Amino acid sequence: MADHNEQQIFPAKKKPKKHHGHHGGAWKVAYADFVTAMMALFIVLWVLGQSEEVKKAVAGYFKDPAGFQLTSETPPGGIKNDIINLQLEAKRLQREKQQKQFEEMKGKIMRELQQNPSFKNLMDQIEITMVDEGLKIEMLESADNVFFQIGSAKLNPERC
Repeated sequence: MADHNEQQIFPAKKKPKKHHGHHGGAWKVAYADFVTAMMALFIVLWVLGQSEEVKKAVAGYFKDPAGFQLTSETPPGGIKNDIINLQLEAKRLQREKQQKQFEEMKGKIMRELQQNPSFKNLMDQIEITMVDEGLKIEMLESADNVFFQIGSAKLNPERC
């Protein structure tokens, strides 16, 4: 046996290092499944609240997604095509109405510029055109007719 004066030495026990930064991703998969199921439930509830015609259209789509028919007298994609055609027609009418309003604005701007004597000498340098976004008003400069003094933010007094 060991002498009482001697100290007994025990080997040091090393604990494995645990990386606490990553807690696993299993919860993310479960959460994604839950959210997907909830979305499916809300879509089903929404469809149940629709008219019979919409219900038949949705059912027809799931029976034959490539090109479904509601009834024998409805061409493939009948309601879907009708809705798309109505939406396109509404957009076309809205675009025509906006274009007419922009044309009226363009005429009004041009008349007011022509009536104002300080803009008379600039009329050949103002260009108003129709673009998809609306009216595009450009003030064009040439080499001898500039709006600002060269190298400065001050307006050219000859042009104002």
